[in-house]
Amino acid sequence: EESEPLQLVFNHFPKAGGGEIREMLQAGVVENYRVRAEFSSWKEEDFQPNKFRMTTIRDPFSYLVSLWAFGSGGKGGYFRENSTKCIDCYGTSSGLNSKEDKQRFRRFVEFSASTWSHRVRQTNALNGTGTLQLNNICFANQVNLFDDVKKCLTEFEAEGGKVHWDLYEKHISQTGGLIHKTSHPECSHMYDDVLRKIVKDSNSNLMQEFFFKVCGTRCEMCVDSDYTRSDE
Repeated sequence: EESEPLQLVFNHFPKAGGGEIREMLQAGVVENYRVRAEFSSWKEEDFQPNKFRMTTIRDPFSYLVSLWAFGSGGKGGYFRENSTKCIDCYGTSSGLNSKEDKQRFRRFVEFSASTWSHRVRQTNALNGTGTLQLNNICFANQVNLFDDVKKCLTEFEAEGGKVHWDLYEKHISQTGGLIHKTSHPECSHMYDDVLRKIVKDSNSNLMQEFFFKVCGTRCEMCVDSDYTRSDE
């Protein structure tokens, strides 16, 4: 009996380059794929032998800056849910870099510091049970997104998946990089030692899992590591 072809299952972790990967898949780069919606958890069926799992990740510091900037434009579910709870938390200047905006960002971080861990757990839980699933998943880090995606697709192909590399290169050349990037100030400019400590204390366990320490950390453990798909 012929086995089912390997399917790539992409679980969309928002504000970490997922929109780029979704569009890449829709462009036909992978023949057999499935995209789970934002904030979906992994399902039991995603861990069948004919499945290859991929998602994205991003360090909590730059994640919070991006989430704040997105909300400062009046966008996103997080803004809609919390704008009336977190008063004067969103930026108002055109460049989001005024002294007042930094104070607003400080209030936002004080209110939202644990949001990163909550969303990582929400996306990577199994069947929505809260049981965190980090093994046997190929993580692509937003800071070096396309390099990591290429490594994940190479692994997917090595295990029997079909990748159209010509369409991959065409997509990269046409988009020229991140096309869903939220405009915001440099991450490192938004934090002082006190604010960094708030984020670290609120997310320390998962930050250690991914070896995240500062803004824009390259997640060396995301690809070709214990977190990726294995035969064990």
